[in-house]
Order: sequence, then structure tokens, then C-alpha cells
Amino acid sequence: MQIRHFNTPWWLGNGHLQTSWGSFFRPEVDVVAQKLSIPLRDQACLNADAMGPDIQAAAAEQPKQVCILMHGLSGSSASHYIRGIQKTIFEQEPSLLTLAINHRGSLGHACPAIETPILYHAGLVTDLQDICAFVAKKWPNASISMVGISLSGNMLVRALGLGCLPLLSKAMAISVPFELAMVSDQVDKGMGLLYRRYLINRMKKIVLQKQAHTPFLTQPDAIHQYNSFWAFDNFVIAPMHGFRNVHHYYREASSRQYVGAIEQPLLIVQALDDPLVPVKAWPSPKQIPKNVEFEAYDRGGHVGFISPQGYWLEQRILQWLVDKPMEP
Repeated sequence: MQIRHFNTPWWLGNGHLQTSWGSFFRPEVDVVAQKLSIPLRDQACLNADAMGPDIQAAAAEQPKQVCILMHGLSGSSASHYIRGIQKTIFEQEPSLLTLAINHRGSLGHACPAIETPILYHAGLVTDLQDICAFVAKKWPNASISMVGISLSGNMLVRALGLGCLPLLSKAMAISVPFELAMVSDQVDKGMGLLYRRYLINRMKKIVLQKQAHTPFLTQPDAIHQYNSFWAFDNFVIAPMHGFRNVHHYYREASSRQYVGAIEQPLLIVQALDDPLVPVKAWPSPKQIPKNVEFEAYDRGGHVGFISPQGYWLEQRILQWLVDKPMEP
């Protein structure tokens, strides 16, 4: 597997800085989005933010391409990287419609699916199918692409490997946690503990908000004791979604085992210095089929990829969508 060099500013030269800079120091990205509600098969619905052509336009003015954007763990359509992607695409390709999805529970009390019995998790497939079906029905003449970031990247890779998303013309997955057990171990040590605390505290808030609407924890106060992903996923996420335990969840939901079965065009972007996803979790070159392009960089962090020119990842996504080559 060829490792490409990613050119970073001198002051963002390591994976931790690349990972955290956008969340804590990036100025707020202003977007003016159209609100959309996407129905799901269990009578719930997801909120989405749309940017591009008018979503209520007549058939002759409808978009020719729709890109579905999916955030990472504890994120939302308001996450800086999602808004940055939408703004970049809108400014340079205004005819391309982007839909930024809010997974179940990601908006807390504002989530319309807060009263349903499940959240989103690393192996969830049905919601992705319902999103694609909705887009195909609403814009029947548009090609459909999907970008999954971090946890959503795992969801996307797994769904593609299972052959569950035939409506997609292409897909892109970024900073994918291919092996969940390895990622949980990675954030249980060193600087990883900071990411673990940040993410778990945000997920606890989402779970407790859901508990207020749909009680499912027999001892909700016990959630404060779950300070590792092994514990949180074992006592909350796994039983909520029908897995026997955390080991069953991680084994079934990890996406690396499904990469070899993918038949649709897929671009994967990873960084060697990702502080959350160790290189040993990546699929081997032998596991990657010809239709899957794996771009591995020496730097970039976790959903970082900030170059001296700015947020390179947003430009890479745009170039991928419009089929133009790009080098960092």
C-alpha cells in the first residue's frame, strides 16, 4: 500500500493537532440550509440540512447529483467539518445538492427520533437504506453519492460490503474505525483518553435525553460509571440494539471484514497519524478490491487533513464528486 505525503502547516504537524484544531479553533462556518425530514421504516424520521438547488423546485430544475453527508460519533449536521464540506461544494458547484444527515439522537431533544427505541451505531444499515430510497424517490433523475465520516464511514463500508446500498453511484469513507475493538483499545491509553472522555460524555448526554422520552435503562444513574467505550458499548449500545454484549457488537459491526465484498466505487481516506484509528485496524492490500481506492497519507489525523491552503479534505470530496483528480 502506497503511503502518500500530506503537507501540513508547521504548526499542525502531528495527528493530535490535526484532529482537534477544527473542533476547538475553527471559526464557525455559516451556512444557510433548507430543512428536510426523511421518513424511516419504523415510522421515525431523521432531520437533514440541504444545500444547493431548491429542494421544492419543479422537475426540470431538480439536481442531477445528490450527495448524502453523514457525521461521526456525537456529531451532527452542525459539526464544523460537515458545514465546511457543504459550504465548499455550494460555493464551487451550486448545482450539486448536499444532504447533511442527523443520525438518530444526534440532536438530543430536537431529534424527531428521540422517542424511538434505538440510537445510531457502527453497524446500522437500515437507516442508510431508507435515506437512499427517499432520495431516489424525491429526485429520480439524480445520481446518488454518500460520504461517511468516522463512525458513519464504518456504517457505510459495512453496508456496501453487505450489498445493501445498490442505489449509490459512488461512496467515500473518511477516517474509518475498521476494527472497533482496536479503536476502543487505542483510546484507552495515553492521549487517547482525552478523546474518549470527550466522546463518551457527549454520548451519555444523548442517551440520558433519550431515557427521559423512552426509558430503556433499568438503572440510568449507572451510566455515569461507564467511562470506557468497552463499558459504554457493553451496557448501553449493545443491549439497546440487540447485541448480546460488546464483543458481539464489535465483531458484527466492524467493517474491515466486509471491504473485500464491496462491488461499488468507493474511496477511502486514512492517515497514519490518526490518534483514534491504529494502522493495524486497516484492511490489508489483499483485502481491498480493485473498485475500492484506498488513499493513505502519512499525516492528517482523524478527520483533519488541514494543509497550508486550508481544509484540504473538503476540496478532496468536491474533486471526487465531480471526477477531477487532486493531489495534496
